[in-house]
Amino acid sequence: MVAPRWVLTAAHCVRTNGVDFDAGTLFVALGHLNRYATPAETIAVRAVHVHDGYRSDIYQNDLALLELERPSAQAALDLAKNAEMERLRRGSPDEALRALGWGQTENTSMSTLLQQVDLDYVSPSQCARHWNNLGSGQLCAGEMNPVAGVDQDTCRGDSGGPLVYRDGDRTWL
Repeated sequence: MVAPRWVLTAAHCVRTNGVDFDAGTLFVALGHLNRYATPAETIAVRAVHVHDGYRSDIYQNDLALLELERPSAQAALDLAKNAEMERLRRGSPDEALRALGWGQTENTSMSTLLQQVDLDYVSPSQCARHWNNLGSGQLCAGEMNPVAGVDQDTCRGDSGGPLVYRDGDRTWL
């Protein structure tokens, strides 16, 4: 959530075959870690706003805002500005980013509990060696220094969940 009435997600989570999902069929569940528990809030979606420059073939501008019917009482995350992005680029890349989601785990079913993984910031030049279709506004994260040889990553189904930058006691989306 980026503001009391706005939730940021991935465009590919709310658009299929070039058609946006009907907002009347969507809701957001806020303030819980267990997918099956009763959330603190359930709010209907008023409108779906997909980025005008979204390209589904290469996931460029893969952003959508969900406009909520009413404001949420939950705390919104601050969006990283130029200063935070500069600190991320100049700071230690090791596990500077955290991804969250309910995606599939090792047993191939969706997770009941919200999962998190700490990932390294990957510079654009290093990232371009692996992916040739990245735009200048995209950010790369991955496990560049596996601890005890264990790779960590996001899972299938984590799409649309947040990737946050943490610096001290502050967190930005």
